[in-house]
Amino acid sequence: MAPGQNLPRRYYFWAAVPLVLLALFVLPADFRISLALRNSDALPGDLRKAIQLSEVFAHSFGVAFILLAISALDRRGWSNVARIAACAYLPGLVASAGKLLIARRRPTVANLDDSVLASFAGWIPVIRTDGFSEAFDHAMQSFPSGHTATAVGLAIGLSYAYPRGRYLFPLFAVLAGLQRVVAGAHFPSDVFAGAAVACLLAPLFAPRQPSALRQNQTS
Repeated sequence: MAPGQNLPRRYYFWAAVPLVLLALFVLPADFRISLALRNSDALPGDLRKAIQLSEVFAHSFGVAFILLAISALDRRGWSNVARIAACAYLPGLVASAGKLLIARRRPTVANLDDSVLASFAGWIPVIRTDGFSEAFDHAMQSFPSGHTATAVGLAIGLSYAYPRGRYLFPLFAVLAGLQRVVAGAHFPSDVFAGAAVACLLAPLFAPRQPSALRQNQTS
């Protein structure tokens, strides 16, 4: 693939299918994987620190800083900023809205000695009189991962705007998703589900023309 080219959008749409399947596949092992990665001895100290710092790629403020850097460094890329912002923030918002439909305890509060399905507290708590408080309880908002949806959406948007980094940006998104599990904020299945949301939505808003190509046309 040439430096100025990117994957067709349909590839990202189709990527949502294996991500959903992966979420279902790892669901029975959610507790074991979560405990293993949260173990202080499971990862070398420097690697754990790098994973922890990668949250900036998934956090709303971190994304804002990246967008500010793009607007400052790429004067011809102003039109990309809004599209990249949509790629990152909209999947994150949709994933966060999904938390109002499925109440799931986060790893830090779930009983990891119980069954995995017991971590799900109920469906559509936002309209249930007995579950309304759960819908807005941060401890009950594990599924899906909004941070991961934001990180993957950002990676897709950046890959379209700057194709030369199309192999680097997904790495940042993977580290950000891993950080959610290591930090005990989400289970692995939550992370795969959040990534699937981003693959379905972000390509709809991704920049339509690489900024590098536009620069060549205007020079």
